[in-house]
Amino acid sequence: MDIANDAEVIYQVIQGIRPKRPVVHDGTGVQIPDDLWDVIGRCWEHQPPARASIIEVVETITDWHRAWDTKTIRLVENSVARWVFSNQGNYLCWVENSSRARTTYVSRAIADLCAREGKLAASFFFSRSQSPVQFFPKLIDQIAHHFPSCESFIRMALREDPSLLSPNSADELQQLLLKTIIFPTMTLGDTMTPKVIVIDALDLCEEPTEPTWITVEILMQAIIWLAESMHRNSVPLQIFVSSHPDLHRRAKRGSHKFNPETRSLYLHPRGLLDSWTDAWDELQVLSTLNWRATQPVDLSTSLGSGISASQSSDLLQIAPERLLTHISNWLEDNDGRQVCWLKYPIRQFGKKSTIAQHFANECGARGALAATITCSDENVNSRTLLPSIAAQLGKSMPMLKPAMRQIIEDQREVLLTTDDHTFGHKLIIEPFLTGDFQRIATMTIVIDCNGWSDGDFLLDTLIWMENAFRSHAIPLQIFIASEPELYHQANLQYPLFLDNTLTLHLPRFESWTANPLSPSQSLFKNNGQKIYQVFP
Repeated sequence: MDIANDAEVIYQVIQGIRPKRPVVHDGTGVQIPDDLWDVIGRCWEHQPPARASIIEVVETITDWHRAWDTKTIRLVENSVARWVFSNQGNYLCWVENSSRARTTYVSRAIADLCAREGKLAASFFFSRSQSPVQFFPKLIDQIAHHFPSCESFIRMALREDPSLLSPNSADELQQLLLKTIIFPTMTLGDTMTPKVIVIDALDLCEEPTEPTWITVEILMQAIIWLAESMHRNSVPLQIFVSSHPDLHRRAKRGSHKFNPETRSLYLHPRGLLDSWTDAWDELQVLSTLNWRATQPVDLSTSLGSGISASQSSDLLQIAPERLLTHISNWLEDNDGRQVCWLKYPIRQFGKKSTIAQHFANECGARGALAATITCSDENVNSRTLLPSIAAQLGKSMPMLKPAMRQIIEDQREVLLTTDDHTFGHKLIIEPFLTGDFQRIATMTIVIDCNGWSDGDFLLDTLIWMENAFRSHAIPLQIFIASEPELYHQANLQYPLFLDNTLTLHLPRFESWTANPLSPSQSLFKNNGQKIYQVFP
């Protein structure tokens, strides 16, 4: 609003009239975001009791910073800044995030950076009150402003054909962009430093109320086409777009040139993914485990205190052989039971992972080891369990790796999904469904559960894997070693799961010395569960 003097300002304030939302901010072309404008409006309330206090303003801004996750935001800013200044042929950079506050913050930071460096060509910050019809005239106007030498070409094109500003089809829209953006900027030559068009919250623009064929989808396709034309004609322009994940993924599916010519950044609660990095490397980083082939373990040196060398010799000679008799039979024919659960006291073999490692060695010797997880490892947690299994499957079963890599390339955002079952289905189950892998020999995932604190999550994951392997006929089975407590929790909460599980029970270590019984074993049924008890 244009006000001639201070008296007019005082009069309008008394009348309850407030300034309209400005189109630009600090002369950079950056519109004030919705959340910030809302705070400003609360501070301008006409009635004093309704106004936001300074404490409320500070608390609101503090909440923004907390929600924006400063560390991740900085990663995004640095990645986009490298894209802005590297000029490596990617004319379109697209950031997706489910939090609009985060993406708007990044967009503002990038627009401010480009404005300070003289690299801002245009900026457009969508809000719910704006329709896609408004985008093209404002974009052309800003291009003419930031490229003064192009203004005359733009004016000439519009004088020769005034109907350009009223396109009625995709072809006419492309002609508008060609004659008012592509052709004029082509005259700048190779000496001009590329400038950036910043488009924020593309998904927020509403469908126009007035009759028009231009929709959000048309606008999205036009932006992609414009980026392709910039690349094809070596125009000194780049486009930065931020949006909700849904729109970004629709754009990826809708253009075969989107992936190779676009830098995609995925900003999610779990971190940042960048399409410039190798897909398989990102899975390895996510798993946090440096996978290696299982090495044989010397049980006599792995046993903890309280177990003598002679006792360890007895364990090597008796316990593993008896256990492996049943386990070997399960490996050769699981009889429809895709889970074998060994429950034993934590100090049976001194170290938590010894018995599971011993079984992993046996599977490795047979060429049947798909993956091995030791839950007491500090790198294993609810965020890394399934990624660790997927990363190891890609190495132990190389025929799966091409399919896994392709899934990550096409749907990189799946690496940061907060739904573990979605992640597991995409990167563990789907690769098996892409080829004829059901005839290959069954492989085993060995999981030593000792040291895991969140029993609910672990049981939920184990049950999901068993059900997925069985329902999709996946040639994988699971060997679980745990203390009795986790087993008892499963028996209480998921009895049907254990009905289809082969259970081995190893009694407390004292029975080896205090109760010298003749070798025997008992097999009995309990609610349909097969339970083997192994005694010395």
